[in-house]
Amino acid sequence: MLILVAAAILGFIVWFIFVSSFVCLFVLLARRVIVSVPRILWLRFAGIVLALLFLYTVLFHALGKSLLDFMGYSPAALFPDSPLSPAELEGLVMFMISFVWFLASVMALTIGHVLQRFMVRGLYQAYKRIYKSPSFFLETNREKEPSVLIYALLIILLPFSIQYALSKLGSTSAFLAAGATALFPSLIPAVLAMFALWGLRASGIVGTTKRRIFRLSEMWQGFILSLTVLQWVWYALYVFSTEGVWVDAVMTIIRMFASSVFLMGPPGITVAYFYSRFLRGRAEERIVEYLSEKEGLVEKELTIGAE
Repeated sequence: MLILVAAAILGFIVWFIFVSSFVCLFVLLARRVIVSVPRILWLRFAGIVLALLFLYTVLFHALGKSLLDFMGYSPAALFPDSPLSPAELEGLVMFMISFVWFLASVMALTIGHVLQRFMVRGLYQAYKRIYKSPSFFLETNREKEPSVLIYALLIILLPFSIQYALSKLGSTSAFLAAGATALFPSLIPAVLAMFALWGLRASGIVGTTKRRIFRLSEMWQGFILSLTVLQWVWYALYVFSTEGVWVDAVMTIIRMFASSVFLMGPPGITVAYFYSRFLRGRAEERIVEYLSEKEGLVEKELTIGAE
């Protein structure tokens, strides 16, 4: 018994050191690119990521298979001919989940940062064609940014909405299994949508017509919120229409919501925190300069008066 406990503790330590090395490597490389950020912010970011990794690794060790079942993962189905024992297979899957969310976060941050200004320009051109002869400019007195937790919550809940919108539902149980395991691939589109929102807010693009004044960031944010809320409501209605007992339906919805939060919580917090602390200032400068050069947009102060 003591040997098994010692082996479990040793495995925990080795795995945590292995994953932590990737976190430290990312911080070291990112500091060479973003040189104007104080050291304390980098230490704080690394501490948050390592704390999340530690928490999830402890939960995986403590709850084991019950946690995997709750999240919709089935190791036996993923590896039917695996030479590993069931316990070893469950441990491998749990370790990979905690590692994959960090890699997915880094990948999403990289892709989003590279494509952000192009997405902002594309949305600007799309809205420009929707409205008849609007006048656009870049607002100097830009909106106050919401809390990091608000952005993180959107990143947590939006991947489910994207996956749900693209899925053809067969049965509730089948969708639960597919939905949980498919949330990670849906993270990239969700983060790209958020980078587009962040870019629109950073640029402060304002459109004016004869009848109204509108910010593109508010319109895109409304689209994201509508997609997220409506798809979760639609899923709830679907579950209530297929489950025979309303208690089972409520538990199914709670289970899917908790699974989404558990899976997407660390990536959502990591991406939202990193952007707000390290990329927001750089993004504002890059996007304003890019739109001024490519689209001829100028910065103006928006003032609204009433008579």
